[in-house]
Amino acid sequence: MSDSPPAPVPWLVDQTLVRDLRRGKAEQAFLAGEFHRGLVESDELLYENPEDPGGLWVFARSALALGDACTAQTALEQLLDLAEHDIGVPMGHIQTEMAFAHFLQADFEAARAAASAALTLDRALAAAWVCLGMVEERLGRAEAMSEAFERAEDLRPGSTPKRMPSPAHEKWQRLLQAASQYLSKDEAELVSGLTITWEEWPRPAMLTSVLPPISPFIELLITGDDAERSDPVDMLDAALQKVVPSPTGMTIFTANLMRGQPSTADLVDRLARAIRSELAAWLGVTVEDLTPSPS
Repeated sequence: MSDSPPAPVPWLVDQTLVRDLRRGKAEQAFLAGEFHRGLVESDELLYENPEDPGGLWVFARSALALGDACTAQTALEQLLDLAEHDIGVPMGHIQTEMAFAHFLQADFEAARAAASAALTLDRALAAAWVCLGMVEERLGRAEAMSEAFERAEDLRPGSTPKRMPSPAHEKWQRLLQAASQYLSKDEAELVSGLTITWEEWPRPAMLTSVLPPISPFIELLITGDDAERSDPVDMLDAALQKVVPSPTGMTIFTANLMRGQPSTADLVDRLARAIRSELAAWLGVTVEDLTPSPS
């Protein structure tokens, strides 16, 4: 009989258990509203198991919650490519998320088709009715919008977007003047030289003129010729109004600003923050890099 110790045996963990644990952590993060962590956890799972339905489902919803509709759409398409019995998620729920992914990319017809497909599968999906209502609203179909929102409210009270009637144009002008008081001197001077246009909604063609598309929820957009723009870091050393070439116009989208029944103070704050955010985007810097606004 040999006195030598037994050869070591590698400690192996069942891979199914590992996948289940990772999937559970990803889902837990998503449900807790920790969308970045949900994205990371599900991405790690998909690295080893690229067709894991649970991983794709968490990954898609986390990306969508973070506003990355393009990534979410890709994951949802992969999920739909799997055999239905392998998915483990109701097809209507997947189509609902797909509808929102299309909506955020300003592809309103595709969003309408996906929402309709979801409702064909399950008429009790309040989220699908909400998305359909938002799509119909953007497409100018008031009657269809009202019907969809009513169905959503019947299923889940408080689920539809709330929006107050838009004030008169004169009040919007006063709101913009008030918001300008919260800009730095350079920012206010630059804005004062822009051609201001007021629109209810951003036009789909405007949103899809760049990739990835601009969010349909954008509150304002600065436009101009930036073909010869110099390095953003150099721009910070100059007064904003002297940047060449300067932006030439600013379009303000009143319906997006009116979301959630804001007060007058809320509207002023939203306008000021939206202007500064757009100026930073135009210059290719962060808002924190701009000249500090007045306290």
